[in-house]
Amino acid sequence: MTRSQSCQSRMHWVGGPLLGLLATMVLACIDTQRPIVLENAHQAAAGYSEDRSQVDLVASEVGGQSVFLPATLVLTAGAGRSIHLVNTTGKPHGVRIPGLGVEVLVPPGGETVTELPPLEAGRVYAVACPVDEAHSRASLVVVPAR
Repeated sequence: MTRSQSCQSRMHWVGGPLLGLLATMVLACIDTQRPIVLENAHQAAAGYSEDRSQVDLVASEVGGQSVFLPATLVLTAGAGRSIHLVNTTGKPHGVRIPGLGVEVLVPPGGETVTELPPLEAGRVYAVACPVDEAHSRASLVVVPAR
């Protein structure tokens, strides 16, 4: 067996199980109908700590397209959370989060702070603009709090 064949044989032996693990992880991520279950109490108890209760969301235009920046907001579960929305465009924009019953409008060049109802861990909420249907969407991800 040549050195090249030996390396290829070892790569196949290592690569097979690793590719199988990677494929399993990808498939687990794709299966959105099944919730992710924490394997032990230590993971569930850990949660995340947060030194802020407010996130910033900017309604802007990039290449003629209305967008939210960032496209993903992350907050810990609990009460007292809010979104600071800044509209940098020349037309009205806003935030609609149907799953939370939130809808607010912001005039061109304006900004506002919107209080959110208590957030439940493990939820992902759709964020849209109630004024501009062509506006790109965003997501609000709620992670467990410590």
